[in-house]
Amino acid sequence: MEDFTMKDRALPSSVQALIRSIHLPLAVADCIRPAGTHFTDIAVAVDDYLTRPYVDPEIHGALALMGAYAHLDACEDLVAQRSDRVRQLLDEALRYGIDAEEAAPLRTRAEQYAGNRSDNG
Repeated sequence: MEDFTMKDRALPSSVQALIRSIHLPLAVADCIRPAGTHFTDIAVAVDDYLTRPYVDPEIHGALALMGAYAHLDACEDLVAQRSDRVRQLLDEALRYGIDAEEAAPLRTRAEQYAGNRSDNG
């Protein structure tokens, strides 16, 4: 079986083992799809599961680590989406008379976020 990745980053062996095991909670397993995994779904499922009164200590750490990866990837997706919108609004501002020099600092920040997205998948 191929390793599961998030944003083309290999997950730690403890998380890989949990994904392959029969111990992966069904609510989390349902969020893992070969094509089109939504990291927010995984993050929410892990959070929900970890709020239960009893979580098997044998999987708790790996599940928490998996949730951390999912939350980070979901954050990166959101930042990338918002930086796209920032760039659209900056283009609109320039079309309506805002000086490019005035918009340059924000353009630079938005481009940095876009660059991070392409570096991380």
